[in-house]
Amino acid sequence: MNIEEAGSRKPEARRPADVVELAEILRACGAEKRRVEVGGNFSKRAMGGAVDGAEVVVSTSRLTRVVEY
Repeated sequence: MNIEEAGSRKPEARRPADVVELAEILRACGAEKRRVEVGGNFSKRAMGGAVDGAEVVVSTSRLTRVVEY
């Protein structure tokens, strides 16, 4: 898939419930060489804009606690 094709499709939206699910999503996207945009509630997206050609948008809004610091 080229950039033009990816940019014309609506990205797949994912909202993992925990860090294990987040890791699985990112691992699968990496293995498939898919472009990913990661954010919380995306309230600051207007500052930098959306990632051009993102095929998967991952929201971390369901991850509500610090597991490890």
